[in-house]
Amino acid sequence: MSRLPLTILAALLALPLARADDDHPEGPFDPPNEEIDKDLDESLRREYDENGNPIPPPVNPDQDPPSSGGGADDDRLHLRLGGMAAYYYTQLKDVKLSHREGALGGGEIDFDDQGLADLDEEHSLTYRAWFDIGRFVSLQGGFRSTQFSDLRRPTSTFTYGSTTFSQNQFLETQIEVLSADFDVVVKPLNNRWVELGISFGGRYVYWETEFSNPQNAFTRERESTEALLPMVGMSLALRPARPIEIFARGRIGHFEYEREERFRRRNGTLEFDEARTKEATAAEVDLGLRLLIEDTIGVIVGYRADFMKIESDRDSRAEAVEGIAHGLYAGVVLQF
Repeated sequence: MSRLPLTILAALLALPLARADDDHPEGPFDPPNEEIDKDLDESLRREYDENGNPIPPPVNPDQDPPSSGGGADDDRLHLRLGGMAAYYYTQLKDVKLSHREGALGGGEIDFDDQGLADLDEEHSLTYRAWFDIGRFVSLQGGFRSTQFSDLRRPTSTFTYGSTTFSQNQFLETQIEVLSADFDVVVKPLNNRWVELGISFGGRYVYWETEFSNPQNAFTRERESTEALLPMVGMSLALRPARPIEIFARGRIGHFEYEREERFRRRNGTLEFDEARTKEATAAEVDLGLRLLIEDTIGVIVGYRADFMKIESDRDSRAEAVEGIAHGLYAGVVLQF
């Protein structure tokens, strides 16, 4: 074969390679394999440590870590049960009573004006429980009961029911005040920093009074009254730091009942029901601070005041009570 055909064949074979070099001046791979391997190794070093474990994302120092029970802004449905038990240092003030049996008694008895008793602070307990259904709904309840007593010579004579107690004779006074609550609380605002709640529920109140002369077993009178009334309220909690909560609650309720005299049959017998009226009012204020560790266990301190007033009147008898139980409390909180 002559040299000319061989030269032409070599030129034809080199033409595609020359075009490839023109399209890729740095070679047939752009970038070359070495750069791809280098970038892949660098990416793996950022995602995994030398033992092959994933590296966690960096933590923002300005962001609080989530709590063990889920952050306050977590929209997932969480159920949480909690409770509080606290020592309650209670005082009873502004007490007014009346009790009528038929035509006897019925006059108002003012403890402060008549110097009947000094109902100083008493030691008792107050309890509270809650069941949170997610962030925006909570079922809550509470209970407290305190007994007050005093022994002195009153400065005035008074009649309570059918018994008259004379001044300058020994008078022993015993009063028991009890209240129990249940509420459904809706929280339209509840996040990391603030919680706003609106409550709807009820309160049961009970008041028992006993006057007696310890030197005369026949000079004794005891009367109790109770009421169940609807309650509404609002609450506000501020959380300046993760374990701290400053709270304020207020509730109020009122109930009225009136029945005219009537005849009715019961078990085939005609019975007469006398006319009756009943009215009850209750109010509550609760202020305090709660320190909760890991959303589980902590302490609580606060001040609460409970006002109650109950009036019941019918032909055969009537009773009325009014007073404010208030004081400081401190206790423990547990929730999970």
